[in-house]
Amino acid sequence: KYGNALEAVERLSAHLREVKGGEPFDVELSIDENPPDVPTVESITSPEELRFLAVEIGRRGLPVTHVAPNFGVEKGTDYRCPDGLEGLERRVRELSRIASEHGLMLDCHSGDDLAKATRRVFGRATGGRVNFKVSPRPQVLFAETLFDVQPELFRTWWDDVRRFVEGEAAKGSAFAVKCLRELDVDSTPGPGRALFHSYCFVSVGRREAGGFAIRERLYDLTPGFLAEYGARLERWLLEIAEDLYGAA
Repeated sequence: KYGNALEAVERLSAHLREVKGGEPFDVELSIDENPPDVPTVESITSPEELRFLAVEIGRRGLPVTHVAPNFGVEKGTDYRCPDGLEGLERRVRELSRIASEHGLMLDCHSGDDLAKATRRVFGRATGGRVNFKVSPRPQVLFAETLFDVQPELFRTWWDDVRRFVEGEAAKGSAFAVKCLRELDVDSTPGPGRALFHSYCFVSVGRREAGGFAIRERLYDLTPGFLAEYGARLERWLLEIAEDLYGAA
């Protein structure tokens, strides 16, 4: 199951050693993804799998320092596997123990979609020895703040996203069509609408006529916006830090 991936890491590591010329570096082995047609619950990393990988990493002399197992966490939703938070905590505790025994740091991807109780599970089960990915929530928070403080600029962003989604729908994207149909019922712009939530990231990097389409406009921020966004971001990050690294 993991043979091809380990061989790829070997090749990558050899290349990195050559490029870095003796300078230390970290490698993360990410095994948390699953194909869209395979349910997350059927792709959870077992303790046996992580133990096998840890032993192979050591045997092959791979410079892997971080590993991101499939905990059963999904993008866009809180934990919903049938074993519940108790099952999640038992699994994370065991995976954390194995990783620690082999000098590996556990990484949790898609953590920004997890509720407070779920984050505290990770904090307790790992003793805070975990890297917790919070992207893309900071940009979502940016959009929510922009909607409240600079609605005209948010509307510019919204219009750009809608034009892009309409183009994707014209190309045959069923998901884009579904997002647009939501607007048939209520066309009010907002950061929580499926259309914007799913496609707002496109605007930042989208190019036209040799340059970025609207990226520079999204830097046209008022002092009031920057103060409010900074305060919201600080509250959110401190809450996550307390759940993960300060929970009893």
